[in-house]
Amino acid sequence: GDTVNGSLTDTDCQLDDGSWADFYVFDGTATQQVTINMSSAQIDTYLGLANQAGTWVVEDDDGGGGTNSRIMAILPETGTYII
Repeated sequence: GDTVNGSLTDTDCQLDDGSWADFYVFDGTATQQVTINMSSAQIDTYLGLANQAGTWVVEDDDGGGGTNSRIMAILPETGTYII
């Protein structure tokens, strides 16, 4: 139920493809349902959800309508997750 507002700047993490990224961490439990939305009027958003080992659980580009992203997932295990 948390809302986090952020912005990308040239001091954020730059990925190999030249795009910029911010990372957020939360603790989840097995079978917990999560919904993660990302929207912007300025960029085409992209979301990824990974476990603590860095293994992708799910990724989304435009599932939130237009160029916005949405992840709806049931967490496979208890642990720390990275958005």
